[in-house]
Amino acid sequence: SSAASDVYKRQISNGEIPPLAYSAHVYTSDDTKRSITLNGLQFREGDSPIEGLTIEQIQQDMTIFSVEGEVFILEALEDWPGGKFNENERSADDESGNATP
Repeated sequence: SSAASDVYKRQISNGEIPPLAYSAHVYTSDDTKRSITLNGLQFREGDSPIEGLTIEQIQQDMTIFSVEGEVFILEALEDWPGGKFNENERSADDESGNATP
């Protein structure tokens, strides 16, 4: 893999999502024409901008992603600074999603 593509194709580790620059948001009633631009690259519903991060649905004012089976929502054109997306809801040692308190 070339160094250029490595800049964009990062992966998620321990629920941490790398920074995302959200520069364009296109919503239409025709879901095949919807797209968002992250880190300078255009993506559609079903694409994975980063390994482990999938665009589930592009809505009028937000985009719904899935990360390791969990929901991650970004408001339209809201940059993501990087870091854990749900550290308030998930205990550090809960890997399987069914840990007992």
